Amino acid sequence: MPLNNQNFGYAFITGASGPYDIDWVKLGLNTSNVTTGSGSVRVALHGTTNTTAYSAVASATAYATDVVTFTMPTTTSTAFELSLGTLDIPNIAGYSLQSNSAYSLILYAPNVNIGVQRTTGISNGATNSSYTVSNGFTMLDTFRNNSANYSTSGTSFPTIGLSFGMTPAATSAAPSPLPILGVLAGFKASRKLRKRIKAS
Repeated sequence: MPLNNQNFGYAFITGASGPYDIDWVKLGLNTSNVTTGSGSVRVALHGTTNTTAYSAVASATAYATDVVTFTMPTTTSTAFELSLGTLDIPNIAGYSLQSNSAYSLILYAPNVNIGVQRTTGISNGATNSSYTVSNGFTMLDTFRNNSANYSTSGTSFPTIGLSFGMTPAATSAAPSPLPILGVLAGFKASRKLRKRIKAS
């Protein structure tokens, strides 16, 4: 699937204490006008085109991709969260993110016309600080259809409902217990904060 074909995502740089393994991904979605109750979506981990804030988008280099089937509410305009664990995303969960490296996490259009939750009204150049990050991670950009610095209008820039968590990969025979770390999107589950993503 081409990188400019119906997707939402963001680019980020990992911290210095890697490698990191992704343990879970959460997607904030909205049923929009769909009442089928089921669907599938593709989640992919790519490289980035550069490491410049508000310029970086996904590169053609795909490190891991998973297709996930899901059940959703059968009422229109209903926000819901899709929580994916290691069994749901085995390819992404099996890939280790390297220290101080740039990556992008992409949500491709599902096979039904549903929405992705987003928070709008953020000023230009401020979306990166609207995400919560930990362990030295740095946000680079939010994009739609792989176009940098995603905007819903000339003055409204959003964050999207896409988050993930991880633990540093084991580097010894008996690693210490480690907390979940992640890049968490600051989004609101509100009907008017959704943007439809169309099936391809």
